[in-house]
Amino acid sequence: MTYTIDGDQYVAVMAGLGGGGGQAHPPGSAAYIYGNLGRLIAFKIGGGEVPLRPKIEREVEGFPLPPVENTGTEQQISLGKELYLKNCAKCHSSLDGRGSGIPDLRLMSAETHEQFNAIVLEGTLAARGMGSFANLISEAENEALHAFLIDLAWEAWREEQPKNRPHEPPSE
Repeated sequence: MTYTIDGDQYVAVMAGLGGGGGQAHPPGSAAYIYGNLGRLIAFKIGGGEVPLRPKIEREVEGFPLPPVENTGTEQQISLGKELYLKNCAKCHSSLDGRGSGIPDLRLMSAETHEQFNAIVLEGTLAARGMGSFANLISEAENEALHAFLIDLAWEAWREEQPKNRPHEPPSE
């Protein structure tokens, strides 16, 4: 939209969250470097340079070691996968981490893992768009969902580890 205040013309646009066709942002792209969170940006005509958002800090290349142990049972993980696909994947991502720009749950911090029940069942992040799912899943189902996400993180980490094959020296 465009508008005028005290004779100065402004153009406001919605930006972020979309356009990726469900794909992860490629390294080097603006969305990868600065993030792709939804926001409203207003430009003043003749107003000068537009400040950039701070760059996303990435401590390591590749998938990080998950901060919690993988202790879910096969049954929990299977149920958790069903629940994830039904309730979470549309917003958070597909099973390979490609998705909408909303946090990749394979990358949860130790603190987020500790708060998982409160986030999902109590809606402690409702102000940030993550409402309670207590009316959709039980506590046991939430445990299964969490077990699945932990297993998914470990699987992604394992996939990036060097594969030592017979007749090849171990990579260093």
